[in-house]
Amino acid sequence: MLTGWIPIGWAAAAGLVAALAVVAVGAAGGIKVLPLVQAVILLVIAVLGFAAGPATVAFLTVYGRGLASLALGLFIVATAARTPFTAQSPARRCRRRRGTRRSSSGSTAGSVWRGATSC
Repeated sequence: MLTGWIPIGWAAAAGLVAALAVVAVGAAGGIKVLPLVQAVILLVIAVLGFAAGPATVAFLTVYGRGLASLALGLFIVATAARTPFTAQSPARRCRRRRGTRRSSSGSTAGSVWRGATSC
């Protein structure tokens, strides 16, 4: 969205700063994977935007947003079978509200686990 006013490298750098802020704010409860992957994708685009030639910069200006979305979507699909991306954050938030932790067997100590939506 910023690429209409500023070069792609600076636009990606601004997005990277915002993504790193999200990672830093959420780090108290454990670093979440998706914001970290988003930061890595923006880092790659920023480096390419600053270091690549004019043809690459022109390509990224037009297709960078779509490529970033595609890369994040591919990461989600590739890791969905192992770790559903929607389960990571709500499960931690519910345990923090209840003041419980997961035991080594996977159950929660001190309360009955009813899923992420029933905190």
